[in-house]
Amino acid sequence: YYHLLEKYVYFVDNLRSGSSWWDRDTSVVDLLGKVMERVNKDPTMQVQVPLKWLPFTNLLQQHTEQLPPVMKLNEITKNAGRLCGIQSDEEAHRMVEFHHSLGLLLHFTSTPALCNNVVVDVEWLLTVTSALLHPLSTEDPQFSKHFCLLHTHGILLESLAMHIWSTRCSQSSKLMTDER
Repeated sequence: YYHLLEKYVYFVDNLRSGSSWWDRDTSVVDLLGKVMERVNKDPTMQVQVPLKWLPFTNLLQQHTEQLPPVMKLNEITKNAGRLCGIQSDEEAHRMVEFHHSLGLLLHFTSTPALCNNVVVDVEWLLTVTSALLHPLSTEDPQFSKHFCLLHTHGILLESLAMHIWSTRCSQSSKLMTDER
């Protein structure tokens, strides 16, 4: 960790640092140079991203409540065409994989059952998954044996998952009722 720390201290003159670029405090200019040097060394900053992908990035970061938590890959492809002017499925898939690598969405290409689904609200998925770890109650007589099986043997029956998710997350039924 210590090798990442800079060995310099930058004193900033607050009276001069906000003025025009040619009249900036030299400490601010030096600090900006060090920051840019560090940023340029970061391998993730070396990836060139088409500017037309930015509306999709903004949508994922700021408007997840406007999107369903899980979308089909072909829906994303259509929306990418409309929103970003992306014409080919190949470019739309590259855009999805890029956003997956950033953690803004989840797309699992190596699992045939999941490869057509894209989780666009990662926080929603965490909420739904945590509902399994902290179920509501084992008092429901209809599911008491199912809860016992989950807690003692780690076996989750689909009927119990549907019960927990429908109780905890109103949108979870979309994930469960989509094509398997």
